[in-house]
Amino acid sequence: MARKEFSGSMPVCLWIVADKLAVFSIPNFSRGGALEGAFLTHDHRLILQLQNIFDTYFSQSSPLKP
Repeated sequence: MARKEFSGSMPVCLWIVADKLAVFSIPNFSRGGALEGAFLTHDHRLILQLQNIFDTYFSQSSPLKP
């Protein structure tokens, strides 16, 4: 299997509900329309890891201007 690196942005959407349920999705815009692969999990360890990843990005983000 060949390995490649993508240098552009790769959007990921994440919803976490009360640390008990998470949905994350990865949009695919490459085929002329918006397709999306989404995953639902109740796995507490995965939810905690997704929250940690989000917290890291959130702490490094700048506030939006009104």
